[in-house]
Amino acid sequence: MKLITTVINKEDSKGLIEKLSSAGFSVTKLESQGGFLENQSNVLLIGIEDEKTEEVVNYIKDCCKSCCENVAPIPKTMEPGELIIPETEKITTSGAIIFVLDVEKMYKL
Repeated sequence: MKLITTVINKEDSKGLIEKLSSAGFSVTKLESQGGFLENQSNVLLIGIEDEKTEEVVNYIKDCCKSCCENVAPIPKTMEPGELIIPETEKITTSGAIIFVLDVEKMYKL
């Protein structure tokens, strides 16, 4: 048995949860917030049989695409009277981070 834990963009979560649920997978969603960009995200917990791992990973790949975001770096400490306008940088964010963990036992009560 496996536990897939995936961190995805909040906008991607609804479509992925619908696809996984319609395919018969149970999903638990947790709200989260990123540390670097502080974007809203979701952590999905999916318990599955070993042979279903690639199927679930493919659903995640299909629904969660990487994208580019503009971020402004933190400006240096300014002296009185200085005006620093930071230039934005374009960074690519991942569509999903996927952890696949072995599960020794699972109880569904």
